Amino acid sequence: MTPTEQLRALLACPDILIAPGAYDGLTARLVEAAGFPAVYMT
Repeated sequence: MTPTEQLRALLACPDILIAPGAYDGLTARLVEAAGFPAVYMT
């Protein structure tokens, strides 16, 4: 499954998608390590 397909599947789910914000790559890795299914990058 491509990353685009994975994101579309997450967004199509009826549950609320919690995606913490990250301002750099290190923070994004920490969000990933914490088990969140998505991260919001600015």
